[in-house]
Amino acid sequence: MGRKKQKQPKTAEIDGKDKQKKDIDNSDKSKFDNKSEATTAILKDDRKPTFGENSEINKKRKYGEHNINDLKESFNRSSKPRSEDKTHSVASKTDQKIRKSRNPNHDKITNLKSVLVEIDEDLFNLPKDYALAHCVAEDLRMGAGIAVEFKRYFGGVGKLIDQNLTIGNVGIVKRHETTVFYLVTKKNSSGKPTMLTLSLALHSLLQKMKKLKLTKLGIPTIGCGLDGLDWSLVKNLIIEIFTGSGIHITVCKPSKILDRKQTPSLKVYITPKNVWEMEAQTDIILFINLDQLNKKKSIDDVEARVNTRYPFIENMLNDAKKKKINPGDMIPYVVNKEKIICVFTNQTEYYSNIENAFVKIKNSNKSYRYFAFQSGPIKPAENFKHISWVVLILRSIINNSELWLCGDTDQPEDKTLYDQYCRNISKNSRNYSSNFNSSGQMDYNKANDGDPNYTYRRSQNWNNLTKKVEEK
Repeated sequence: MGRKKQKQPKTAEIDGKDKQKKDIDNSDKSKFDNKSEATTAILKDDRKPTFGENSEINKKRKYGEHNINDLKESFNRSSKPRSEDKTHSVASKTDQKIRKSRNPNHDKITNLKSVLVEIDEDLFNLPKDYALAHCVAEDLRMGAGIAVEFKRYFGGVGKLIDQNLTIGNVGIVKRHETTVFYLVTKKNSSGKPTMLTLSLALHSLLQKMKKLKLTKLGIPTIGCGLDGLDWSLVKNLIIEIFTGSGIHITVCKPSKILDRKQTPSLKVYITPKNVWEMEAQTDIILFINLDQLNKKKSIDDVEARVNTRYPFIENMLNDAKKKKINPGDMIPYVVNKEKIICVFTNQTEYYSNIENAFVKIKNSNKSYRYFAFQSGPIKPAENFKHISWVVLILRSIINNSELWLCGDTDQPEDKTLYDQYCRNISKNSRNYSSNFNSSGQMDYNKANDGDPNYTYRRSQNWNNLTKKVEEK
């Protein structure tokens, strides 16, 4: 059998049709002034767009008109400049970087399930409407990497301590019009997180952002760097958790690490000397419980002993009668050329109160100072955690000074370096427990609860002092 002879296409006819099609295309495109309108028309045309048969856009056409509108909005937004004015603030430049790095179709093609972009920018240059987040340990030391910068920019260590954070929790600090999240992913700063602990913290973060109605988040490559996790795995985990949340995540990966000035650390020493026995020109810090002060119960033994050498309590009681003293306030009293600094606290926000008072102390003292407070014996099972919190807060605020922890009779020498002492403790145990729940004075009350003479002496001290004030 002979094969059927196939008809050869007429070249002239085909060329004519192609030319006619090109003329139509050109006339159609000339009607549009911008990219978004042209794209919308192509999508609405019955003819298949020239983006490729298996392209994402062709696939999206199958799912309804709302996706086409999404794409139109995406193209409109990507073609619109960040700002019409001629200012060149860091924030506007950063937003431009975010836009350039994002595929204009990305967030709409995924139905706004999640947006995660990586940009070459300093995290702290993001606009103020971005919340920030990074990872910390339960001990909240934040002594290395980007955590140091978070502590320097936003502070809030005392506020975080009062939140009683554990692994999987997320702490919140609001400073400088910015909400900052602290993801607790490990027990100690010397340890490492796992993908599981990071996942727990990220889920907590998602819930907190939804509750606060925040939709923009800036992060470093969390869990990586010093923490040692794989960024590709972490990135996929973040996308999986935040998909469908409507939260846009910007990951800042600066190619140039800024050489920030290292600030000197507060020097801390431990001594068996009591605070009232310290050398001249030492600023004595006393933590005054406002609840006890207002109820006029008693003064503790440390306050009484300091008052014997530097009478200040009458003035403090007079101030309490004349004006309202709030938690977090500090009042200095100069007696015999020595300064007694009263820090007022309550039990509900104890460490936040201390932090606020320390900020006020810093603002009132510009020169090198010698501070001291009665710590008592610093033992891991009793007092260590509390004292370490107080030192951590003070170090996050005051740098160029010294702090003396007084009354530790277990110390064999008159002067022991606090950091070395902590290193020795960490060799023996990584986990510290503490039932300490009072102010920073030496815990004479606890040690002498069974001594009736001690209880009588405390009440008598208070009665004598309040009687003098009332007589005046």
